[in-house]
Amino acid sequence: MNIIDFLKKWTLPSGLVIGATVYLLFSRIAPLQPIGDAVGPFLVKLLPVLIFVMLYITFCKIQTGDLRPRAWHFILQAIRILLSGLLVLAILHTTDPMIKLVLEGAFVCVICPTAAAAPVITERLGGSIASLTIYTILANVVTSIIIPLFFPMVEKSTEITFLTAFNMILRRITFVLIISLLGHAH
Repeated sequence: MNIIDFLKKWTLPSGLVIGATVYLLFSRIAPLQPIGDAVGPFLVKLLPVLIFVMLYITFCKIQTGDLRPRAWHFILQAIRILLSGLLVLAILHTTDPMIKLVLEGAFVCVICPTAAAAPVITERLGGSIASLTIYTILANVVTSIIIPLFFPMVEKSTEITFLTAFNMILRRITFVLIISLLGHAH
């Protein structure tokens, strides 16, 4: 196995291990913590740009004609919406704090969108980048609607309007997902 094949095969797991190790070094070792505290906010701001670049490179491999929504994309979104609604109802009708905590955890798992980097990982695993890209975009748009709709029902102290939350979420997914996808379609 040559070095290029090795790097292609082990890039993702190596990156995960290296990232976790560097994080632990700069968050747990006292002399390194000031450096982590100084550099951390910059890296957090840089993350959307890095995800954008990663997605743009991945999206360059997609044929525009392959970007067709499938029935399963919509079926899975309908299931997410239904499960989110059912979990909200269960949370609202639960008095036991431990059960409520478990239900809220399940609610967060169901309502969260597919990670923007999922198409990259799908490519590494040999799946359809185009199909998961459409699913990811659809899931994030649905999420920008159901989070502002359902979350205030769960967390009563939320003082944000539907439109403010919707715009905030949509603005973030537009940069990372939509612009990187449109950037490749030349």
